[in-house]
Amino acid sequence: MQNPPNRPSAFAPTSVGLVTSTHEGLPAHSRKSVSLLQTFSGFSLVEVVLALGIISFSLLTILGLLPVGLNVLREAGEASTRARIVQKLHGEILLMPFAKLDDQFADQTWYFDEYGERVDETDTSSVALYKVETQLTSPRYPNSGQVATNINESLKAVELQFTKLHGNSNVVQSVIWVPNSGG
Repeated sequence: MQNPPNRPSAFAPTSVGLVTSTHEGLPAHSRKSVSLLQTFSGFSLVEVVLALGIISFSLLTILGLLPVGLNVLREAGEASTRARIVQKLHGEILLMPFAKLDDQFADQTWYFDEYGERVDETDTSSVALYKVETQLTSPRYPNSGQVATNINESLKAVELQFTKLHGNSNVVQSVIWVPNSGG
């Protein structure tokens, strides 16, 4: 493509094939912006160091939060498994006649795996993650701890005590209230 003869070219090819600016034929304000672009075309060392500092601070903050997030995830998984076990035992209790609760849930020990499934107590070393001990008690009033004697025949409480077999062994307790539905 040829430029018209009365109009000078703003860009001319160099000997290596790159296009460079020639200031001839450009207005004054264009010549000034082209020369600024040619002199300030990269990042300074201060800008690069500052950007690397911001990126490393951000990455260290994120890496510092990883253990906290993993602990929260582990605790949430354990709480979910405990809730699944309580739900499973609650279903068994509600299907059982009220008079047989003493035989099935008084001073019993069961073992559960990480999914909340009951496992054989002889295989506690490899699969079992939770030991659940049950105790059948008289119901107590909330916040006072006093035994509710006037409703003892129509309501019982099954106390569950969860102990984690591997890792930290904090004990978590839960109570299932069982009404006498006439069975």
